[in-house]
Amino acid sequence: MSQQLRWHRRPLRFELLEDRRILAVFSVSNTAEFGSGGLRTAIIEANDTAGKDEIVFDASLFGSGTPVIQLVTQLPVINEPVKIYSETGGDVIIQNAGSVQKGLFLTPSLGQGISEDFEISDLVFQDFQYGIHVDHTGGVPNSTLEGVTIVGNAFFDNERGIYLERPSYPFEIRDNQIFGNLSSSTNPEAGIWIDGTGPVPNTYGPVIDNNIIVDHEDYGIFVLGAAIVNLAITDNRIGADGTGAAGPNAVGILFQGADVQNAVITDNNEIVFNGDGIVVLTPDGIEISVTG
Repeated sequence: MSQQLRWHRRPLRFELLEDRRILAVFSVSNTAEFGSGGLRTAIIEANDTAGKDEIVFDASLFGSGTPVIQLVTQLPVINEPVKIYSETGGDVIIQNAGSVQKGLFLTPSLGQGISEDFEISDLVFQDFQYGIHVDHTGGVPNSTLEGVTIVGNAFFDNERGIYLERPSYPFEIRDNQIFGNLSSSTNPEAGIWIDGTGPVPNTYGPVIDNNIIVDHEDYGIFVLGAAIVNLAITDNRIGADGTGAAGPNAVGILFQGADVQNAVITDNNEIVFNGDGIVVLTPDGIEISVTG
């Protein structure tokens, strides 16, 4: 008796595979404000390309010293995830040569279908109102991303070196040198200004680490609003530069309306030579000041 073969039809199943898009890389090969190979063109091309891209300052830029990009008009807003860095790790100076308000302006729509992050490195910002301004007003909170990382940059003579507006995403600010200039016409207000007055608390463990912040008329670090919690401020030099020379800020760190019960300021910070070291303004107006 012959054996009958039985065929069983299995139901089709679909399995989601990991997204493995190749990063688009846009090279900056000259310091011209406009035209092919310039930073402005690279930003436009990155904005027009979906997914995370890279903007790389080509090694050829560094053949005759530190490259300087002088801006007479504002660069385009960066609204797509991007990593900006130099191929050699050398610095690229971005300088206000007109009436430009911001060195770089980022408007991340994190949490709205974007699964990447923003990273800015190897840049020097000079003579702007805001060296780097990141505006997340109206954005959707998202804890699964690296968010915004600002690492290894320098800031000179800006009103605010780094300005984060409504940052409802993870962020990390580390290894930057932020120098105000008390004799500058830019009126250096703050090294790092964080406006956390948004409706949704940022509880993602943001970090400010290993920065040098000196010579500001008002604040080394200013944290505004109760929406910033679990903030870690670690291993910074606030009021003295890397050699120990004095560069006082009026206030080393100011919390205004922030939930300081969840902020961590570790004892490896060097907060010295400032008018006041740490000041806490609670919502009912009580002030606690600790001098450096």
